[in-house]
Amino acid sequence: MQLLQQLFNAISLSALYLSVALGLTLVYGLTRLVNFAQGQLLVLGSFLTYALDHAGIPVGWSILGGMLAIALIGEILDLLLFRRTLDSPLRGFVISLGLIIVIEQAIVLIWGPNDYSVAPPFTRIFVLGGLRLDSPSLLLLGSVAVLFVALFLIFERTKLGRGIQALSEDRTTALLMGVPVCRYISFTFLIGSGMAGLGGAILATIYPFSAYSGTQLVLVAFAIAIIGGLGS
Repeated sequence: MQLLQQLFNAISLSALYLSVALGLTLVYGLTRLVNFAQGQLLVLGSFLTYALDHAGIPVGWSILGGMLAIALIGEILDLLLFRRTLDSPLRGFVISLGLIIVIEQAIVLIWGPNDYSVAPPFTRIFVLGGLRLDSPSLLLLGSVAVLFVALFLIFERTKLGRGIQALSEDRTTALLMGVPVCRYISFTFLIGSGMAGLGGAILATIYPFSAYSGTQLVLVAFAIAIIGGLGS
């Protein structure tokens, strides 16, 4: 039973890493940019969720607000910085490394270097034959699973998904065929950043977090993205 408990804990943690890895591979597939700032966006999502919760907003709405705010911030970074590096992904990669420091230090200036946490929206623990399933971990697993299924359906069953796949294969030909490149890149940044924001928002209710939590997260997520097929 102890093995099953550790397995459940590991799967819960892997869902957190996958929320970052998916954003990395989505953006890379269209732009060939490895956005290492994705981990810091996740941590920023945790802090924004904490700020909303501290302001008296219910935790559920704080999680949603943190996710949407990070999706918007990710798109702003795309339009202001990354969109200008489409012809030179290496420059975009260097910019993302700089953003790690910028976002990290901005968090330290606003909230300080201390650890924070957010009270989870659900505190119930389900016990199945000695296996303890806590509600925050189940929420994280369920949210990531739903998003994975939704993205799979979008990519396989919609015109938008086919357009993104075409861009991933050959951006120049897709542009000549009338695929709205800029619009689809914006969509991937919104979704990728939103995934990181959701992971960070739920992370805040499970584990303590600080301004320095993002680096380890993105390194593990990057390894996962490579193993799974970066850009696939």
